[in-house]
Amino acid sequence: MENKYKNFIKFYLNNERSKTDSKNLSEEKIKELKEKIKKNEYQIPPEKVAEKLLNFLKKLKKKEN
Repeated sequence: MENKYKNFIKFYLNNERSKTDSKNLSEEKIKELKEKIKKNEYQIPPEKVAEKLLNFLKKLKKKEN
């Protein structure tokens, strides 16, 4: 299950790091995120999924042309 969200975790953690001054994430934050994923509490909004899919399809169409 964690492998499925591996890229998302990296993206999320990088965003959180950029928000902090020290660029150090607390272990608690990482644990909390992993627990949410294990319990499947973290849900990606459908709008984001649709946006990503649309971008992917646009890139695919460009490659075909």
